[in-house]
Amino acid sequence: MSLDDKLVHRASKALLRYVEKNRFKKSKSLLTDDPEQLHLIISTKDVATKERHKPYRIPLRHPMYYEDSNVCLIIKAGHEDTVEKIKELGIPQIKEILTAQQLKNSCRTYEARRELLASYDLFLADDRLLNSLPKLLGTKFFKAKKLPAPVNLLAKDLNLELRRALSSTFFRPSKGTCTAIRIGSTRLTVPELEETIEDVVKIAIKFIPRGWKNIQSISIKAGNTFALPVYKSLPEPPTAITIPGASDSMEVDAAQEEKPKPKKNNRKGLISRELPKSKSVTA
Repeated sequence: MSLDDKLVHRASKALLRYVEKNRFKKSKSLLTDDPEQLHLIISTKDVATKERHKPYRIPLRHPMYYEDSNVCLIIKAGHEDTVEKIKELGIPQIKEILTAQQLKNSCRTYEARRELLASYDLFLADDRLLNSLPKLLGTKFFKAKKLPAPVNLLAKDLNLELRRALSSTFFRPSKGTCTAIRIGSTRLTVPELEETIEDVVKIAIKFIPRGWKNIQSISIKAGNTFALPVYKSLPEPPTAITIPGASDSMEVDAAQEEKPKPKKNNRKGLISRELPKSKSVTA
């Protein structure tokens, strides 16, 4: 099973056109012209009862993070040599490197966490720290889909590992029936958005239990826009229930019992009854 190319094209074109139409109004009120983030919304039929802290990495043909993007990398304390190695790589997207202790000190208040969240487009973290970060950062990062993505800082080719992370999106299945995956921004053209949707769906389906059979719908949205569908499953046909050992006569009797009984003409004031015969009086 796969997506309908025509439906993907119409949804991609309509979404980008709508955002572009409202760009001037939004930039005038907020004094900014930043691109909006685009998300793929996957709704499943089954309710997931567990969430996964370590996300699945999905490579993209059209990267989301450009040279002017702001990325924060979180590393373990006491690894100053790693900091120097990363700086020597000259990756323009990585604007700041924090140790876990520095992160903890800067996230003591709610206001500090909110300011940190708004300062960066992406957070990367040493995969050895991943399980401890959600509790430290709080629900604000989870709701904004900005929980740190893991990278292997012990990889032989550190430059390749970091650049692959910056050229990917991350699928983190959550509890419930709905999961959002960031797939880019409004910098994408319509053909680029179509290719991204196809690529992300193709890989994300592999990590969903029962695959396509478990998919209720797939949509795309930007910011506070309505979700535009690119896939919706058809309703399943009714299933006949058979009773073991039931005979044909039982089915006939059941059918007769279900027949409606004839209605009685019992209207008020029109009930007839037989009057008693009058006796004749003789003189």
